[in-house]
Amino acid sequence: MWKARTLALCQAGRTAEAVRIVRELLAGPHAPDALLHATWAMCGDFAGDLGVTAEAIASMRSGGHGWADAGGWALAQGRLAMLRGELGAALLLLRTPAGHETPLGRAERMAAYATALALRGDGTGAQEAALAAARSRITWTGLRHWVAHAGVWAEAARGDLSRAVTLALALAGECRQGGPASFESMALHDAVRLGAPAAALPRLTELAEIQDGPRVRLAAHHARALTQADPVALLATAADFEALGLRLFASEVRDQARAISCGTPVRWHPHPL
Repeated sequence: MWKARTLALCQAGRTAEAVRIVRELLAGPHAPDALLHATWAMCGDFAGDLGVTAEAIASMRSGGHGWADAGGWALAQGRLAMLRGELGAALLLLRTPAGHETPLGRAERMAAYATALALRGDGTGAQEAALAAARSRITWTGLRHWVAHAGVWAEAARGDLSRAVTLALALAGECRQGGPASFESMALHDAVRLGAPAAALPRLTELAEIQDGPRVRLAAHHARALTQADPVALLATAADFEALGLRLFASEVRDQARAISCGTPVRWHPHPL
């Protein structure tokens, strides 16, 4: 029951409460399974507190608390590398199956690998990896959202930014109906990153009031600054992302600020090699 509750809290954006419960369970007499560690790492990712993510990964790496899932460690480390803008490292971590990988673990890894490929500009490879993840037929809602997130960026890498925005907003709408606010704010910020802030701003502003962590608040600031075409505010937001270690977002926001200052269209581009 507690494992499911921590995951639900994480996906609802109540990451501080989820992490508190995880730590309490880890301090108990029974060794928890991989789900608690995965939730612990995701809480840090969704909140934008990469120190929390790194703490979870360190526990996985050390073999603490009965940890025995190398695939889960690679997935958590790969997602962290992406947020830090270390896409080459993310691809290396996510490319190779781990020993004793479960079907769910493989599907999650392939979805993350697809996203990393897309961010580097390989739309075809990203689409193939995302399809491989989707073919697992695993019904876990979180996996479906991760696959949809990868699909957004696969379309962007293939050059169809309009389609990518449509998919991002559709995912956000689905999440709003189903309740996982962390995925909703991530999808809305995807739309902002792709250059469509106006549709995302109202709901991001609401979510910033109810979700934990600085990531969603900076996403709302990003949307507002881009809606107003304010390069100064965008550079300030980029600096705030950078201070959190979220260098992937910081780089994209700086590119948008530069485009506005130069009077050129704001358009997402793959991250350089």
